[in-house]
Amino acid sequence: MFHINVKKGSVSKKWYWRIESSNGKVAAHSETYASKRMCLKTVDSLSRQTSMGIKIECEGGEG
Repeated sequence: MFHINVKKGSVSKKWYWRIESSNGKVAAHSETYASKRMCLKTVDSLSRQTSMGIKIECEGGEG
């Protein structure tokens, strides 16, 4: 089972997503996005096309 994990980098403060398996291994990693909104827009589209769940984490603070 795979899910999409949305994160904010603790150093870069940029948003990105990863497709991860249930055992935590990363299957794919996105480019970085300056805004959470643009990252989530892409993730929403990907999620609808693949029926994967979405998990959002903020590393290094909210925003």
